[in-house]
Amino acid sequence: MPVKFNLKQLAVVFVLFFLCLIYLLPTIVTLDPLWFLSFNERAERIILYKEGRQIILSPGSPGFEELNTAVNQAMSQITSIAHLGPSPETMVEFKSKELCVEMRYSRRVVIHSSFNFGRWNSLFIPLTGRYTDMKAVFTGLDGVYGANTPTVRNLDQVRAVVERLLP
Repeated sequence: MPVKFNLKQLAVVFVLFFLCLIYLLPTIVTLDPLWFLSFNERAERIILYKEGRQIILSPGSPGFEELNTAVNQAMSQITSIAHLGPSPETMVEFKSKELCVEMRYSRRVVIHSSFNFGRWNSLFIPLTGRYTDMKAVFTGLDGVYGANTPTVRNLDQVRAVVERLLP
């Protein structure tokens, strides 16, 4: 007796299998079942650095919401992971000589991405100087930054907001 296949059902099973695989592989790698969502976090405070000058923005400050939104949009467009991080000396150099943004969050947050960046509560974004050509955004805990740095597609909107706030 010949064996009959239902090709339509077989095709549906294969499609469902591959869709599950497309979802599960990044979920297992990142340990984040929501890896496909946009980054949408509200900072507790934002610190702007320009050539040694420091300005702290808190919710309600002029430009706070606009800059928080610009950072969220940038962090929703992760392009890769760079296995590097700034040394303490580099952080001093950034804060004293360059244009940078530091985002501080009240709790540990996660970047939803197909890369695993862990959970952290601060971001440091150099807008001038080293690492700006690669569009690196350093992640850290309580202002201490390490390796496994996300790189983003574009920081132009973040830079434009910061330059308006710090003429």
